[in-house]
Amino acid sequence: MKNRLKEAAIAAFCMMLLFGSMNVVAEAASQSTNKAAAKPAASSDASKQKRIEAETDRLMQASKNPGDFFALYVNDKTLNPQEHITFFPVPYTFDKYDDYVKQVSQLTTPLLIKPDGLPEGYVFSKAEVKQPMLPNGQKYREELKSEAKGRLFHSKRLSWTEAGEVKLEFKKEKDVIRLEYDVFGDIAELLVPDLFAKGKPDQGGADIYTYSAAFEMKTLKWQDQEKGIEYRVSVNKSSPLGKKDLLPIAETMIQE
Repeated sequence: MKNRLKEAAIAAFCMMLLFGSMNVVAEAASQSTNKAAAKPAASSDASKQKRIEAETDRLMQASKNPGDFFALYVNDKTLNPQEHITFFPVPYTFDKYDDYVKQVSQLTTPLLIKPDGLPEGYVFSKAEVKQPMLPNGQKYREELKSEAKGRLFHSKRLSWTEAGEVKLEFKKEKDVIRLEYDVFGDIAELLVPDLFAKGKPDQGGADIYTYSAAFEMKTLKWQDQEKGIEYRVSVNKSSPLGKKDLLPIAETMIQE
C-alpha cells in the first residue's frame, strides 16, 4: 500500500502545482516524514495544529482498504491560506483480469479491456484503478469548504463512481504492453488545449494519434475532448512492436 500511496502523492503534487488547491498524504518510511508531509502551513496556534495533526493521523490509519478515499479541508486562512484539500486515497490493484473487470464495470468511466488486437503470447499481468482527484478536485474542495463552515476543519469519506486513472499491463516474458488513461474532465483544455481532439480513434483515423519513441517507453496516445480523457498504449523501448502494432490495440482496448 505504501508504494501505491506514494504514486498517488506524486500525481497529486502535479495537480497542486497547477491549481494550488490539492494535496495527497502518502505513507513514508517514518512517522516523522508522514507528519512533515501532511502538516498545513506553520501557525503560532499550537492547539489548532495539534488537532489537525491528530485528524491527519486518524485519516491515514483509516485509509487501509482498496478503494478507500478520504479528504480533509482545514478551514483556517492562516493554517491553509491557499485552501488546499488533502486526499487520502488507496487505489484498487488487481492481479486477476476478471476481478478488475468486475470492479471497473461498476464505474461510469470507460472500461479498458483485453484488446482483440493484442499480439499473440501476451497475458494479463496487473491492473490499477485510481480515484478521480484531478477531474473532481474542485468539486470536492467546494463541497468540503461548504461543510466546514464554523469548524476548524472538516473531513469525510468520499464516494466515487468514476476513475481518475486506469492502467492495465500485459506481459510476454520481458516485454510489456501497458494500456492506460487519465481523466482530466472539464480542465482538459486548460492542461493541453492544442492536443485534445474530438472523437474516438476508430472514428477519427490514425491522424488523431501521437506516437513517440523518444523516452523509456514507445507510446501511442490520443485524446477525447468530449470526455476529457487521454488514452495511451505503451511498450518498453526494446520491444519489437512499433506504431503499426499498437494501432490495432488502440482501436480495440476501450469498452464504453
